Amino acid sequence: MGPIDWDDLRFLLAASRACSVNDLAREEKVDATTVGRRLKSLEAALNVSLFVRARGRLEVTEQARHLLAYAERMEEAELGFRMDAHRLRVAPEGTVRISAPPTLARYVLAPSLPSLAQRHPGLSIELDVEPANVRVERWEADIAVRLGPRLEANDTVLARKIGRMAYGLFGPADQPMPQRWIAYPHRFSQAPEAQWVERELSGTAPALRVNDPVAIAQAVASGLGRAVLPELMATALPTIVQQGPAVLHREVWLLRHPELGMTQLVQAVCDWLVELARERL
Repeated sequence: MGPIDWDDLRFLLAASRACSVNDLAREEKVDATTVGRRLKSLEAALNVSLFVRARGRLEVTEQARHLLAYAERMEEAELGFRMDAHRLRVAPEGTVRISAPPTLARYVLAPSLPSLAQRHPGLSIELDVEPANVRVERWEADIAVRLGPRLEANDTVLARKIGRMAYGLFGPADQPMPQRWIAYPHRFSQAPEAQWVERELSGTAPALRVNDPVAIAQAVASGLGRAVLPELMATALPTIVQQGPAVLHREVWLLRHPELGMTQLVQAVCDWLVELARERL
């Protein structure tokens, strides 16, 4: 079998949808003789009987019904191809959902969103603040930003490291450094900052355990205790002050589900997140 012209397959679909040779001729803007010639040519190329002609009517054979399913999928693929090509020529519009931990969401992403909106006016962001690194497949998001790779064996994601976030020791800005600690709940024991504080505690009880960095910072500002927090919080919260250099760093990763595809919209947001991480982290 030689190469098949896609125009011939389009003609096959048109013929299957026409009630008669004359209807097909009018639709294709040719005469009935040309219709007959093209049908015979296609049947000869495929070596398959496609239609039964009876008093000007066209009836599809069983062999043709089997082949039509493939031609219809090709038609759908061409339509999808054309639609996607059109989207590439116009400004992206729609919603992109981002999942991010509280500190990055509140102090990096949210304050910087006006720059993204100015770049892509038709874009709407849905920001889902995740208090912990949950499994990727549980996120109903287009893009996830999280701390540390920590990929499970069955995590099927596309991952890219985009920066590092420094953590320091913080106390209240207007009081002496408290002796007691503010720690993270035990269920966050896998987090490096939680492990660092637990080593300092050496088995003693902290003044407070809480899973929200903002609540921790407010407790520090009140003088309740000292804590390990992201350094970028210091510029946003003048009521707390860092003591000494950074005590640890955590990698910041950008993740997305490969099965969700990379639309122009998602690509635009990914590019913006990479640029933002270079500027702020």
